[in-house]
Amino acid sequence: MRSSPVEIWKFRHLIRRLILSDLRTGVARRKLGVVWWLLDPILLLGVYWGVVVGILGAGRKADGPYPLFLFSGLLLWKWLSSSLSRSSTVYVGRAGLLKSVAVPLAALPIATAFAGFIPWSIGAILLFAVSDFMGQDVASLRVLQSIPLLFLSVGIITSISIFVAVTTVYFRDLCGLLPHALRAGYYLSPGLWSMEMLRDRVSNQLFCFYKILNPLALPMDSWRRITFTGEMIYLDSWIIMTVHMLAFAGISSVLIWRYESDVVRRL
Repeated sequence: MRSSPVEIWKFRHLIRRLILSDLRTGVARRKLGVVWWLLDPILLLGVYWGVVVGILGAGRKADGPYPLFLFSGLLLWKWLSSSLSRSSTVYVGRAGLLKSVAVPLAALPIATAFAGFIPWSIGAILLFAVSDFMGQDVASLRVLQSIPLLFLSVGIITSISIFVAVTTVYFRDLCGLLPHALRAGYYLSPGLWSMEMLRDRVSNQLFCFYKILNPLALPMDSWRRITFTGEMIYLDSWIIMTVHMLAFAGISSVLIWRYESDVVRRL
């Protein structure tokens, strides 16, 4: 069955069940349940803050509390990494279902991406509330930027998840390489440092290349502007993020359209 928008919409109830199943499975495996949706990024925050500030003594300049600065970048990266990790096994792990039931293959990685959206949204709301409580200038009309930014973020993460899901069927070793790639990707993204710091330390040409080649750099920086500093997102950032979303959506659409029937045969 082809993963056309019409077919995916017909299976929206299946996508909803997959999302709920994914969330329930993650909660059922842990005694603290939904608390882990917030506890997990908070523990990561403690690790990164302890290493950067406590051990290295290299706290970065931020217009506010550095832990909130870290948390604002870590949330989006956690959404991406969890979505890609689950997408890398979403076809292999459900081979029996895909061989016995005709479903659009894109529905499965779409469900994993949207399942990661739920914990992210809870963390983002908490971050916004804490930032506002601690005096950060976030409670303004500039928060309306989150509406188009959310659309772009969902599009980028969902498209990359589809790409990873299909690619893993042909290159099974990607499951082992992906955690290392994600770990390196976080350090190469503005999680521990700001885009302004990078701009001041590299040439303008290299900075422009970085914004174009790293699809999560600008979304991380943009969400930080909304939930941490309350600043406006630059016009060039909107343009680059839109191009990224359209490019990844086009690549993933062509990939799954071209190899959808072959993917099932290889499972």
